[in-house]
Amino acid sequence: ASIRERGLGDRCCAKLYAWAVGDAAALLPAHSSATHFDLILGAECLYSLGTAGAFAAALDALAGPTTVVLISCEHRWSTAECLATLEDLGWCHEVLSEETTPPMPGDLRPARVSGMELRRRAPPDRKLPPI
Repeated sequence: ASIRERGLGDRCCAKLYAWAVGDAAALLPAHSSATHFDLILGAECLYSLGTAGAFAAALDALAGPTTVVLISCEHRWSTAECLATLEDLGWCHEVLSEETTPPMPGDLRPARVSGMELRRRAPPDRKLPPI
């Protein structure tokens, strides 16, 4: 059910964000004084090394210090490099779940899928609390 169907429109919102397009601040609800989102969900965000920088920039624009960022992704040839790029740009990750799914028709191998939490890396003088 949608946010509207559940009557939660005055307390939360869901928005689609196209990376590097438009103003991230415009995505925040008009009735709120918030400067960032509390929760960001992403799926299939780490499929290409060429998009990892844009994804990190989107997170920088949308996330605050207490924002929870949860993503899911299928591991592909470039996933490790994408995670390394995010780390270089200040975003660390923790794998929360991982599973292997049977091959889809036409695929030769099973897919490995992970759920992860991303966090902005703490400045050197401060440690993040455990996830």
